[in-house]
Amino acid sequence: MKMKSNPTVSQLDLGVEYTLIKELRFHEIKPFILKIISKRDKLINFYVLYQTIALATLIILVAFHIYNALINEAYHIQNFYWILTALLFSFSVLVVIHELMHALAYSVLGKKQLKFGADIKKFIFYVHAHMQVVNRKELILVAITPFILVHLVCVPLTIIFWHSPLSLFFLVVLLAHALFCAGDFAMISFFLRQKKSEMYTYDDSRKKLARFYIKKADIE
Repeated sequence: MKMKSNPTVSQLDLGVEYTLIKELRFHEIKPFILKIISKRDKLINFYVLYQTIALATLIILVAFHIYNALINEAYHIQNFYWILTALLFSFSVLVVIHELMHALAYSVLGKKQLKFGADIKKFIFYVHAHMQVVNRKELILVAITPFILVHLVCVPLTIIFWHSPLSLFFLVVLLAHALFCAGDFAMISFFLRQKKSEMYTYDDSRKKLARFYIKKADIE
């Protein structure tokens, strides 16, 4: 799938047609994301609202089932087991699946040399395409893919198994996944804010940094 022809890394770095507007080292990802989120726009406001509702719903759901498991003798304990399983799944396996979905989007776009990384202390996980130039539309597709796919899977399955304890598993996974998308929405917001110019980026896994460029002709 080719959305448009991108410049090469050499063309971007040459500085003749394109201007470097941001160089981001991988260890700076978290503060960079927080800075973008702090500068609210419509997309970030949507995500913050969505995340707040999802987190509140998750907390209420877990508290409700813990309360019933402790005091209600008629409570079906398998409900609680499905919730616990979903939480364990979400903060372990789902993290890997989330990054694999990003990798899938990169692959669909024809990007190669995919690299995975993590900062366990900061609970940050990422995948990038080493020295592969990505434009705005491609970046948005890569960033939004996990959010969309998790909804496409979990929403129907929650409805299908609504009268079964299994529905709790898919519901909790859906709600917990909302916490994993902050970086994705922040990057989309960053790209969308540069409205007057096409924007490009590439990651260098050896130097552990990402560079962002805009076309000079679009801003002159």
